[in-house]
This record gives sequence, C-alpha cells and structure tokens, in this order.
Amino acid sequence: MTEECKFPTFYVDDSAVEIGGKRHSVLAAICFANEDEAISRWLLQKSNCGLPPVEEVKWNNQKLTLAQRREFIPILNRGTGIAVIYEGTRQAAAMRLIEQIWSYINSENKQGFRIRFDEGIIDDWNEAQRVASSYFPPCVGLSSHDSRSEQLIQAADFLAGSVKLQVDFGLGRRDRNEKIEFDPEGEMEIGYFFFATLRYCLWGEITDYGDGVNTFEPRKSTLNKGIVIVSSQSREVLEKAILELDGMFMGCIH
Repeated sequence: MTEECKFPTFYVDDSAVEIGGKRHSVLAAICFANEDEAISRWLLQKSNCGLPPVEEVKWNNQKLTLAQRREFIPILNRGTGIAVIYEGTRQAAAMRLIEQIWSYINSENKQGFRIRFDEGIIDDWNEAQRVASSYFPPCVGLSSHDSRSEQLIQAADFLAGSVKLQVDFGLGRRDRNEKIEFDPEGEMEIGYFFFATLRYCLWGEITDYGDGVNTFEPRKSTLNKGIVIVSSQSREVLEKAILELDGMFMGCIH
C-alpha cells in the first residue's frame, strides 16, 4: 500500500476447505492502493473474456474456462491480501479477520480502515459492529454488498478460492505439478503459477536467509500476518495445509 492511502478499504469474500476431516471457513480480504487501476484491469479482463462490466465473475464460474479464470489471478498481486482459515462459522472467522485487518492497519501506521463484506458472511451485525469499534486506529466503515455489483469483492472471491486451492496442494488433494497453459509463458506447473502470481499479494515480512554477499535467500513469512489459521488439528497437519502459503521465495524467479 502507498503512503497516501491512509484509510484502506478491504473487500471480503469467502470459501471453505476441509482440513483433517473438519470444515474450515476461508475468509479472504484484499485492498488496493489504486482502486481505479484494479477495477480497470478487472473490467479489461472481463472484456477479454467477452463479458460486459456488469457480469459477475467468480472463482467457480462455469461460464468461463479454467484458463480464463486464471487470467484474473495476477491482478491480485497489485493488492494486499489477508486470509483467515477458521475451524468454525463464517461469523467467527469474520471477527478474527477484522482483528487481523486492524493488525495490518496498525503495523503500517494507517489512520483507519473500512471493510466491505460480501452478502451472507455476517449473521450478527451487532457483534460485528462491537468488535470493529473496539480498535484504534478505527474502523470507519463496515458494510455488506452484493458481489454482483462490487467488482473488488469479486477479486476477494478469487483470493479466497486461490487460498483454498493452495491448502489442497499442501495436503496433497491437488497435484501442484499438474501442467497448465499460460500465455505468454507457455506451459508451467499450476503450483508454480499460483506461487508466482500471488507471492506479492499476501501481507508478510521478508527476511533474507543468505549471507548478504554471495548468496541471497529472501523469504516472506505470512503466518499470523497475511495468513491466520485457527484450528483444532495437529501442528503437523496445519504445517502441511499452509505449506504453499508461507515462506515464499521473494527473489528473482526468471
């Protein structure tokens, strides 16, 4: 996020994933320093798919091919993403997400924040208002919107779906080495594609594990920053679940 963006707006949508036989809610939030640019790119990609601006696109949209849906993913790298994986209800996950968004706002010295949830996520608005109002810097806007008419909630839906897919990679339910076609790079592994197109999105802290002279090994730690996981499952299982979401290499990959 840029210095000028003092009151970021986070857009939120949800998914769900099974970990250790238990259903976990996945809530993903994303904000953009330049919302005009993000919306313009989102609408351009819709146009490239032959869709009008008012047509909703979703991660599981059967109107688009998988290849077409993947073309939207790189746009997320222009934003800052936070995802909560929570063994429990969407309401409970949302309360934890509000806390984590505040944590980002506080660490980045922002003056406040707004959150726009997709419809149906919040069941108890009194609780949501109470939680959101307990933080400083303050939440200065808390609302629910129809994703059909809110472009950047659609972007949050793609982030939530991507997080779910990467959990599936970690747990071995999906093959990260599956080959896909992606223009202009040609064929690549699907796991590598999601790593390359999302590594800048998730909020995290970069540490260089090289010697700083001859070797460089910058890695981004996202756990308890851009990725929060609340679960009764064992540490071993959870480490596998977030394997693709934490410790991402941030050096040159060309």
